Amino acid sequence: MQSKYLLGFFFWMTLLFISSAVKAEDNASDTTAVEARSMLSLGTSYYTNTISFGTINSLVVEPSYSVNLSYYGKKGLFLSAATLLIGNSDSTSSHSTSEYDLGIGYQLNFLKYFTVTPSFVHYFYSKSSNSFKSGVDNSLLLDVNATIKWWSIGVNGGYSWGKIKDFYTSVTTNAAISFNNVFSKGNTLTIQPTGALNFGNWNYYNFYGARAYRFLSNFAENHPNVTAGQLIEFYNSNSKLPVVQRMKDNAVLYKRVRKLSSDQNLADLFKKNPQFTLSSFTLSLPVSYSIKDLTLNLGVSAGKPINEPRYISSAWVTYFSFGLIYSFNF
Repeated sequence: MQSKYLLGFFFWMTLLFISSAVKAEDNASDTTAVEARSMLSLGTSYYTNTISFGTINSLVVEPSYSVNLSYYGKKGLFLSAATLLIGNSDSTSSHSTSEYDLGIGYQLNFLKYFTVTPSFVHYFYSKSSNSFKSGVDNSLLLDVNATIKWWSIGVNGGYSWGKIKDFYTSVTTNAAISFNNVFSKGNTLTIQPTGALNFGNWNYYNFYGARAYRFLSNFAENHPNVTAGQLIEFYNSNSKLPVVQRMKDNAVLYKRVRKLSSDQNLADLFKKNPQFTLSSFTLSLPVSYSIKDLTLNLGVSAGKPINEPRYISSAWVTYFSFGLIYSFNF
């Protein structure tokens, strides 16, 4: 099944690239196109939780604050740099750690309606980072989008590697509804309801479960038949086991074990399951308000984890975002 998805995805991507090469001359003949200009933008944003590569972090809430600097060349080249402060992202899920991203990409427009955007991102993390994404050092991405008037549909996918390796893709559609001259002449209000289906082999079985419960790994390896319920019994009986002492010293670790079902085998938390599958369904409602070169962004999003292990809640996860971007053309 995994090979079927991968083969289908890359086959379609190849056809789109070939089509873009054959039809590229259409751009040159479009006499109605606006003269391209380069753009520089500086932005800041805040998210109340993290979603990475279509996988929703429903086990530990990781709010993030970021500052982004981006350059978009008139020929399609773009460069980006970002720094992020991510809450609850150390090994105890109680302190913030840092992340730094550097990206490069190129946007190709063709047939008036389509864009193809390959890009590459490298990630740096502070030493204490145990964030949801910290197992990834590099991502090679490809976005293909079609836009007709106010409606857009796209397929984006990528391959990420580092401590873990993951292939993922998502199918996204949205409608952009704009209102001009809102509150003042020249100001624009845009509402963009969006839905997405996210697929991948990056799930809690082969990544976050192992990281969130890493403090149990040695104990589980040496005691492969112990369950979470039995570990709590050790805790209540004041056992001198090192893992029990860690739980007594750190209430966050104790609460994390309490979230597991009593019959959850601890060794199973560290088993890998690289099956490519549907990982989540997300809905979002971003709203932006533009005043000349300044744009204010607000958004609410909700995601439902799918095909995750039983110790992960399958309930909808809701998070909010706020951002401010200043950009200018030159």
